[in-house]
Parts: sequence; C-alpha cells; structure tokens
Amino acid sequence: MNWLNKLFHGKKCVLCHRHTSGMRKYMDDHGQLIYVCPTCSGYAERRAFRKLK
Repeated sequence: MNWLNKLFHGKKCVLCHRHTSGMRKYMDDHGQLIYVCPTCSGYAERRAFRKLK
C-alpha cells in the first residue's frame, strides 16, 4: 500500500513533512534536490537554498 500512498500524495515537503500540491524544487548546501511546499518556500529562501526551475 506504500506505492498507493505515493501515487496519490506525491512528494513530501522536506521542512514541514506535509503532502501538498505545488511543490517547488530547491538545491540544498550539499547539492541534493529537495522539494519544499509553497508555505515553507520563504523559509527555504532565507536559508539560501538555490531555487531551480
């Protein structure tokens, strides 16, 4: 059933761990791709994560 959960909920926010739509991609300090929800995007930009398109 884990695959079914991933199918409907999609990605999880790295900062708040919520499943929301409209996730934004950022690059962290170690060069890894992370997904951040729109409510946490301001916090991610203050922490100097690089926004990807």
